[in-house]
Amino acid sequence: MAGGLQEVRERITSVQNTMQITSAMKMVSAAKLRRAQDAITQMRPYAVKLQAMLSNVSSSLEQGEGQYSEQRDVKRVLVVAITSNRGLCGAFNNNMVKEATKVVKEASEAGRTVEVLPLGKKALDAANRLEWTLTEGYGDVSTTLFDNLDFANASDIANKVMEAYVAGKHDEVVLVYNQFKNAAVQITTREGFLPMTAEAGEEGQDFGVEYIFEPNKEEIVERMLPNALRVQLYKALLDSHAAEHGARMTAMARGGFGIIGTTRSSATSISLKVSMPVSIPMRSPTAANSSNGVLPAPAPRPAAEPSILLAPAATAAMELATPMPRLWWPWKPISVSGWRAARKALIRAVTSSGNI
Repeated sequence: MAGGLQEVRERITSVQNTMQITSAMKMVSAAKLRRAQDAITQMRPYAVKLQAMLSNVSSSLEQGEGQYSEQRDVKRVLVVAITSNRGLCGAFNNNMVKEATKVVKEASEAGRTVEVLPLGKKALDAANRLEWTLTEGYGDVSTTLFDNLDFANASDIANKVMEAYVAGKHDEVVLVYNQFKNAAVQITTREGFLPMTAEAGEEGQDFGVEYIFEPNKEEIVERMLPNALRVQLYKALLDSHAAEHGARMTAMARGGFGIIGTTRSSATSISLKVSMPVSIPMRSPTAANSSNGVLPAPAPRPAAEPSILLAPAATAAMELATPMPRLWWPWKPISVSGWRAARKALIRAVTSSGNI
């Protein structure tokens, strides 16, 4: 019994320590989420509008004029998989890995060569585990990018991807990441990066608008398109970063309540096992049969009127139980003559009353 109680105490202490850790991680993620959410909400409208405008302008160029909008026969695909460096964020990384696996499988089934650029330690672990072909020339960016996430580092990666696309190493580049919606919801997104194509509006409205270019369309596109692609990649990284902190904050909040419930049920079961030992019942070697079927049914008792007489036993019990006062007779020594006179007076009193 003492060992069971000690086990319960150790488990309660362990759970309390774990709850302190999850609570601290929740507060840290909440503080980081605020900054990451502000960054992506300020960046997203500009990035979406710039990408839509420049992709429309780039698609209006003649074939061969825009190197980032050139449509090729897709034989080589680069998948940029964006995850986090750390875990404990629910299904955040697993959802992204599932979507990236789907993209790789579809491209492989179509007879295309697929290479993967993992951004984040979890993406690198998944690539090694699933035996994806990793692209070369990016160094240790998979593990160091989120240590210092800024526009300069994102621009370096985007420049290398654009150089590989222009050189013909890749015919299509696809981004796979988790888009931030709110703290509890992350949307797994598959987004085309290269080549840039014209997109329709949210309600089916075409962005085909005639612009006035100065000095000319080709020069502006060649200068603005690389910047738009850098902004697009940076937006995807900020989306994934904010979604990571939202997922971790939600997971830590749910994990704390789950630990409490599990601990209470486990402690209750252990305490019951310790405080209420139950012996295993043994089967009797002799078969016991009930005698209810053997005894005759009792005869009905006749109705009796209540008696007003006291039974002798009841009378004796009442006499014995009734308190009686104890009398104390005072006495004092008297002479013989006095005693004789008192005796005579008593005899006369009795004789005159007729009791004798």
